[in-house]
Amino acid sequence: MKKLLVLFALAAMVLGAAGLANALDVKAKGAFEANYNYWSTTDFISSKGGNQIKHNELVQRARIYMDFRANENVNFQLGLEIGDTFWGDQATGGDISADQKVIEVKRAYMEFKWPTYKSLITTVGIQGAVFPNSGFFGSAIMDDDIAGITVANKWNDMASTVVGFYRAFENRGSGLGSHNNRVAEDQSQLDVTLLAVPLTFDGFKATPFFSLAFLGKNINDTGTSGNTGLTAVDGAASAMEGQANPWWGGAGFEVTALDPFNIYADFNYGAVDQKEKKADRKGWMADLAVTYTGLSWFTPGVYGWYSSGMDDDLNNGDERMPIISEGWTAGTTIFGGGRMLNNDLDKDASGTWGVGMQLAGISFIEDLTHDLYVYYAAGTNDADAVKKGSALAFGNFTDKDHVIGLDFNNTYKIMEELSFMVDLGIGWADFDKDTWRTKAAASGLNIDDQTTMYRTSVGLMYKF
Repeated sequence: MKKLLVLFALAAMVLGAAGLANALDVKAKGAFEANYNYWSTTDFISSKGGNQIKHNELVQRARIYMDFRANENVNFQLGLEIGDTFWGDQATGGDISADQKVIEVKRAYMEFKWPTYKSLITTVGIQGAVFPNSGFFGSAIMDDDIAGITVANKWNDMASTVVGFYRAFENRGSGLGSHNNRVAEDQSQLDVTLLAVPLTFDGFKATPFFSLAFLGKNINDTGTSGNTGLTAVDGAASAMEGQANPWWGGAGFEVTALDPFNIYADFNYGAVDQKEKKADRKGWMADLAVTYTGLSWFTPGVYGWYSSGMDDDLNNGDERMPIISEGWTAGTTIFGGGRMLNNDLDKDASGTWGVGMQLAGISFIEDLTHDLYVYYAAGTNDADAVKKGSALAFGNFTDKDHVIGLDFNNTYKIMEELSFMVDLGIGWADFDKDTWRTKAAASGLNIDDQTTMYRTSVGLMYKF
């Protein structure tokens, strides 16, 4: 860490000197967070009589974003992440001497405007890419760091367009970067395109979008980032049956015209058609949330969602919506949304439906706020698919399973930049024993030992 700080200091001196000559504006921002987690269990199965789950952990992470702006028309951003570092863990640099290499690149992109047409903004490099959504749940398709090009233009006060091209994966093995590596052209990449049209009216926003991807048949569909969510769970086990073109369409909506009631909604549909029907994957997901902002001491809200699930025919593909790298959340423990490090299960919501309520920003004491979430979720996957031998993993929900979640999050602002947080998450799950007994046993779990899952987290967040 000392060496890293010295490098940052030297870089700042060099860039500062360059800035005197070239008027380079350098700004930095970031966050440091550290927290303790205790999990009673993460699979809703008691660990008595078997191997104990790792129950507690201490973890930290730092993110630093630096902007190097030559003028108002061009900027380069470099984002670095130090961690996640688990205290005591050698692999992540948390053991004694703490000298493991754990610095990652989160952002490395150039953003520029055309000097003669400044409403056109082009971004090139490793950037954050989020498919359009209402802003309440997040994207159920894509929300992650990725290398690509985005071109955005604001035509007027009401209409804009965003065109993106992203290379999500490239499978050229050890020959990457070598012109002598013989891999069939256009058959070793996952490329994703995006066309979005943000529309803004008085009290109403809508962002329809369409995305077309190019999936090469030489990409192995096991163990490759950004690819496993595109294939049918009971489809090809090791490779694509042929080149495919996954596609998605949908829109995110936000209505504020009924203030103090705000409405958020999303609809997404996606499909992947393969040469062999068994490998197809296609489905949809919709969500809706309503919040009330007319109270000064908290914001109540209700929400719900529904997504298509697998039927009991293992030969006609997967009826869940394909995903690239989703960031959809409901609550803060089971379906993602964790406020601290490694403190949510981040379950995929495809193949589920649910309803919930929130009381956000509850405040009785200055600088102390509370958020409460209560939600119920069940599966839309046919339980008979599991009984017939589907590869659907235990932990997914079928139409005979459900879970009730409760999250209670607390934040005390020690100062404007530094917060102390204490979060509690509880999940009461009921997995059908006849459906999952064999599958759970294969994973060394006894389905009869289902138990309440709870998680507590205590941590500090410093934003600078």
